[in-house]
Amino acid sequence: MCGAGVLPARMAGQARRQGWRVVAFTFGEAPGVSVHADRTVPAVLNEAGAVLAALAHEQIGAVLFSGKFWMRDYFHGGHPDAAVAEITARAGALVDTNLVQAVVTTLGQMGK
Repeated sequence: MCGAGVLPARMAGQARRQGWRVVAFTFGEAPGVSVHADRTVPAVLNEAGAVLAALAHEQIGAVLFSGKFWMRDYFHGGHPDAAVAEITARAGALVDTNLVQAVVTTLGQMGK
């Protein structure tokens, strides 16, 4: 999961060097990521359902977040889908730590 900045490309490169298959979901500008990724998937924060479906389709077993994710994109990227509404409800409060924990919980329940 690639937010803005150069860190996602560095992490994708390191993962690739260690033999991982890299599927990069890019949320905004993540320069250089596609050079290191087997597949790059443009993504939007308020369309979590599409991201979760793509993760399942790609049979992703591990997820790494890197780069900057902007809260304004979460609120102003259009109407959130049902998956975002569920994550938001699970978070209870719209603060970074709660949202991150809700996303981690959602990802942890995939494939069960």
